[in-house]
Amino acid sequence: MNRNIKSYMHLGNRTLSDARDCLQDYQIRIQQRISDGVNLYVIPDRKLGWRNVPDATHPIWQYSTNTFGNRRTSRADFINEGNHILNIAIAGNSYVHGDESLDEDTWVWQLQEACQGEGIVHNLGVSAYATDQSYLRLKEFTKTTKIDVAVLALTTTDIFRNLNLCRAFILNDKEIPLFKPRFSLEDGTLRLLEVVAYEVDELSDALKDRAILKFLRKHDYFFPDEKNQLFQILRRFHVPLKSEWRRFHNPAIELTSSILNSFVAFCRENDITPIILILPVYWGAFKAGTEFDEITAKLDDASVIVDARSIFTTY
Repeated sequence: MNRNIKSYMHLGNRTLSDARDCLQDYQIRIQQRISDGVNLYVIPDRKLGWRNVPDATHPIWQYSTNTFGNRRTSRADFINEGNHILNIAIAGNSYVHGDESLDEDTWVWQLQEACQGEGIVHNLGVSAYATDQSYLRLKEFTKTTKIDVAVLALTTTDIFRNLNLCRAFILNDKEIPLFKPRFSLEDGTLRLLEVVAYEVDELSDALKDRAILKFLRKHDYFFPDEKNQLFQILRRFHVPLKSEWRRFHNPAIELTSSILNSFVAFCRENDITPIILILPVYWGAFKAGTEFDEITAKLDDASVIVDARSIFTTY
């Protein structure tokens, strides 16, 4: 059995009602923060599911964003570009964003300092992103900013998020239980499935809409239907379910590989140097396993991979 899929199913909300309640609680919490004048750091978004607010500071953690809505990598929004400055954009989830770290303690900030004025590093990382959202954010950013090198970071958590359209189905997250886009793979071609709801006032009601529910039931692997709930019950009784695990594992590997191949092709078409950065996870529920090796084997061009598993250690 794949321990990472098991972790997602274990963490997921058990019923559709649980997911509605999670979204309802989020609505109330965000509306109260707005009423109280509390800073919002992450907001729902029509295209990406959610994004960082430009020129924002987190109300709890010492995070801050610049005018692009990117996590700061310096005290200034703009660094003098000069004539031979390299523009580097790095996209990914919380491991890129640098959750629970001061701005200056994030590895992307420190990479900016290491460039010593020869490059500009843009931190496009956003908490809880999947590979699909990171890829879409990179594509969006290249429309307004010339990028020479694009880095798409991949962690174990991303892989199964790529099968998901409603984060409240997989995690009772109080801060980001939102809807997201995802790609489906149809006859070898990626098709973008858009966000079904993004207005704060409409979030919980979306899970009462028959058309939306039909769409989510068809396209979200973690939709809390009768089969998934029965699966949960059998799992608790330790019934062997290896074939059921593969229902999640194989599509996740295929889809993630296709997204990465599309990312590389997009970069090549736009004269951008692509890098796929594999970031290992050594603790918690999502320790890195064989998934990265399976994905790497399916890439059209493995030369773009920077595998940090051989660099980082558990200490």
